[in-house]
Amino acid sequence: STTCTGDYTVTQADIDAGSIVNTATASGTPPTGPAITSDPSTATVTGEPAPGLALLKTAAPSTVGNAGRTVTYSYFVINTGNETLTDISATDTAFSGSGTPPLITCPVTTLAPQESTTCTGMYTITQADADAGSVVNTATASGTTLTGLTVTSASSTATVTIAAAGGLALLKTAAPSFVGNAGRTVTYSYFIINNGNVTLTNVTATDTAFSGTGTPAVITCPMGTLAPQASTTCTGTYTITQADADAGSVVNTATASGTQPSGAVTTSNDSTATVTIAAASGLALLKTAAPSTVGNAGRTVTYSFRVINTGNVTLANVTATDTAFSGTGTPPVITCPMGTLAPQASTTCTGTYTITQADIDAGSVVNTATATATQPSGAVTTSNDSTATVTAEAASGLALLKTASPSTVGTAGETVTYSYFVLNTGNVTLTNVTAADTAFSGTGTPAVITCPMGTLAPQASTTCTGTYMVT
Repeated sequence: STTCTGDYTVTQADIDAGSIVNTATASGTPPTGPAITSDPSTATVTGEPAPGLALLKTAAPSTVGNAGRTVTYSYFVINTGNETLTDISATDTAFSGSGTPPLITCPVTTLAPQESTTCTGMYTITQADADAGSVVNTATASGTTLTGLTVTSASSTATVTIAAAGGLALLKTAAPSFVGNAGRTVTYSYFIINNGNVTLTNVTATDTAFSGTGTPAVITCPMGTLAPQASTTCTGTYTITQADADAGSVVNTATASGTQPSGAVTTSNDSTATVTIAAASGLALLKTAAPSTVGNAGRTVTYSFRVINTGNVTLANVTATDTAFSGTGTPPVITCPMGTLAPQASTTCTGTYTITQADIDAGSVVNTATATATQPSGAVTTSNDSTATVTAEAASGLALLKTASPSTVGTAGETVTYSYFVLNTGNVTLTNVTAADTAFSGTGTPAVITCPMGTLAPQASTTCTGTYMVT
């Protein structure tokens, strides 16, 4: 016997086939006669199948900033076994994305051992994904051996992170921004925009500083949820008070806030709206006198100074002052019962004066006054001039009583003294007071009359005299 040998290199197709079957015969030629051949003998080499697939899934980019971004998923598939695999594919087995899942395509569907291919799929990030903060995608790869056995890889996961960037912007305005008086209604508008990349809920606006003295605005927002770049306008109304008008303005600062999907709170910038109440101060004065006509000195006159605040701010230190006074006596001392006046409020100041004889002689007392007050800013407001005239009705009168002493004479040469008692019976002072004889029956030289007082006040008197020698 002898043993013949031969070498053979196994091919991939042999492995894929699962075995190598080799049948042989032996032949030889005897010394005589024809060649002879042995019976066939078969040797089978069995291939040990060890199919295998490995998958590595990746995402590019792996981090995005907002919805709308496209992510490319790559599925790197490698045949790690010893058999050729066909029908290569990759399949997502778990996908947290809220949009349309990737459509996976593989450029090569047959892989010999150690060969690889990269399948791909595209996905567009949704706002819900951004709100969730990530998209998690798990896949497996599979293939089929030539014998019909399905081979599946281990799972591979790719995560795309969407970093939350919550943001709010606020613009606060007031309409009207200029008002003229208390009682006006102002509407505040709070324009809020979501300038982040996640949806915000519980969107509200809050006043953080408010100089108004009335009831603050109650703010209402029509939309409590804002997607990125969405906006809403919250509103609130406020009624201007007199204290606000006195202050000259109402300053209102606000912020907006909203809640991110993670529960974190996003706060906007501060935004301030100022309503200006332009001060328009004014005072009006009406001065009157009672009585307005007097007949004699000694009468008391009451002056009334009615002061009204015609402006839109409260005035303090309200006073009335005589700026011109023709009276010859002590000027009135003016008192005001109210030193502070709200707009349209009024007070009546008063002062009394006693008429002098010089006033009666002058025929009138003219009194001009103004009112003044202090604005909240410290500026002084002055009213119009107002004049009250007290008229003195002149009623002049003189009475004369003439007497002679002695009233009886017996002989010529006697001296008679004439007395002229002169009384001012009117209400005005008289000057150049004299007495004159208008009829005289004497035959001698008439008396020369002299008066010791040439001026007589009302009810004052003087006695003029003159002497005559009886003929």
